[in-house]
Amino acid sequence: MEKDFWQGVRDALPTALGYISIGLACGVVASPYLSPLEMALMSILVYAGAAQFAMISLIAAHSSILNMALTVCLINLRNMLMSLHTSSDFKDASLAHTIGIGSLLTDESYGVYLSEKLKTDTITVPWMHGNNLVGYVAW
Repeated sequence: MEKDFWQGVRDALPTALGYISIGLACGVVASPYLSPLEMALMSILVYAGAAQFAMISLIAAHSSILNMALTVCLINLRNMLMSLHTSSDFKDASLAHTIGIGSLLTDESYGVYLSEKLKTDTITVPWMHGNNLVGYVAW
């Protein structure tokens, strides 16, 4: 199983460059409006690049917290659909594992998942954790 985890990491490594470049751009865009600590907290708590860029725009426009929360929820609805699709491969996984997989799933890790799914019909929980973790660490 540890082998599957590291294979998931290797399979997702090419996406890390994209995460890093977009993450840096997000930091530059946010710098007039958020402190480095606030930006770090937003990256940890709001793990969605599109939502973070939207929040920065709403902060710049002095929008309400309610508007920000609703915008983030609407933007992230797509993650629910991706999670629903991947859930069929993890029916036997524990609740903690499924929450971990769903919480760290991104457009990119979903794309890597789909690519792997075309190659092999069996996606393991450790492989998916390795795939997802690359994005989270890179972001």
